[in-house]
Amino acid sequence: MSGAAISTSASSVQAVSTTRDAYVAGRDMYFNGASAHEAEHSPYDRNRPVFVQYLNPEILSYYGYPVRPDTAQLSIDNALHATRLAVLATDANLVIPASYLFEVPGIATVLSRLGGLVSLDQVSYCSPVRDIAWYGERKVAEYRGDPRNPYTADAVPAIAKDLGWCPRRSISTARDIGSQWNDALGDRGELGDIRDSLSAHWPVGVGEPERELRAVPDRLAGQAFIGRFVRGVIPVEVRPDELCRIDLFLSKVYLLSYLDDLDAMILHNFHFGDLSCGLRSGGGRVRGRVVSARSLDRVLGWLGLKCFVHHLASWSDLVRLRSSAEFGTLATASQDSGGVERLRRAVVRSRRFMAGEPEVRSVEQAEFVVGLVAGSLHDV
Repeated sequence: MSGAAISTSASSVQAVSTTRDAYVAGRDMYFNGASAHEAEHSPYDRNRPVFVQYLNPEILSYYGYPVRPDTAQLSIDNALHATRLAVLATDANLVIPASYLFEVPGIATVLSRLGGLVSLDQVSYCSPVRDIAWYGERKVAEYRGDPRNPYTADAVPAIAKDLGWCPRRSISTARDIGSQWNDALGDRGELGDIRDSLSAHWPVGVGEPERELRAVPDRLAGQAFIGRFVRGVIPVEVRPDELCRIDLFLSKVYLLSYLDDLDAMILHNFHFGDLSCGLRSGGGRVRGRVVSARSLDRVLGWLGLKCFVHHLASWSDLVRLRSSAEFGTLATASQDSGGVERLRRAVVRSRRFMAGEPEVRSVEQAEFVVGLVAGSLHDV
């Protein structure tokens, strides 16, 4: 196998092509061998779409990004960083709930920056019906009495017209959360300790604590099942630590509702926050559905692709790169402790075939590096 320097010159591109032929046999051995068998049974399924929870106002608020009128909670740089990783994490597309089109400050700016991705049909909004005007009208009542009601604007968001539509089977996320609220208040439920905590400082004459808490879904009377509305229908003061736990539970069930309904996954462990709301891919219904952004970013660094992916690549470049079998193999390995170690060794082995300091500036160069390392995995 001849050496190849990763550069922008025409001669280098020719060297890349020549070197690529030399590892095709090894790559084919990999995809037909034991490592391919492991990948086939990996719980991380790249056919699942990515649910974009990293723009959700309530989740961001829980992780320290407060909701402020007309002010984006997440910087555009962080939103784009997360989105580029989300594109690489799936062979499907990205899905946002229709609520973001109304509730997320600065969403028009974000989607404008994603214009190339939208034009590739890689971004959809999810709602029970495609008619976004009908959806907005129905949601007004869920935020009634809220001075920040985002659904009272007369204009239907124009940004929806270029997005795909992903139908949702569930009519109401609030209904899904409400159906799990009672179970969570049981002795073994996720809110059992919060029930006990509230009971400890529950004033005399305000009703029996557990009965009052179980009445919360009915007292909301169709309002959105979010922390500030829940606090408003609990007839005693809720301490900040108690409200924080309630917020975590609500966001967690919210995510599970969408993951189940869409058969989707989320990214977590971003450099700006975890944003998983306690979900982990250890097993059960979320097995393989919580993908580490940090692990994926770390592998991009090993490959010398971080600058290309986050600063130079177009959206079409990223879709092209992620669509290769080789990249899917590396991404899958990045999410498993054993796979990460094999991948680390493959990167080390592959570097001896690259002369000079790699500086990936094109999708062709990125594909070469990815293919070289994927082809080395079978030897590790």
